[in-house]
Amino acid sequence: MCEYRMFKQRLCSPCAGEYDTWGIAYYCGREMRFALEDVGCDEAMVRRLTHQLNRFDVSVCHFKDVVLDSLE
Repeated sequence: MCEYRMFKQRLCSPCAGEYDTWGIAYYCGREMRFALEDVGCDEAMVRRLTHQLNRFDVSVCHFKDVVLDSLE
């Protein structure tokens, strides 16, 4: 079974310093196939987006475009 999962990262920026951000990865079984890092700092927003990706069974070939479109 393939699914999208969110993950937390701690990043460092010269301007902002250290901050926590969330990414989304596409897994098939235990294998991560693709990931987008630093999708956003709002955990609830990234959680909703991850849920929608799974709910609508978004193909991995459209994954990046769907995420980028949702951030506009």
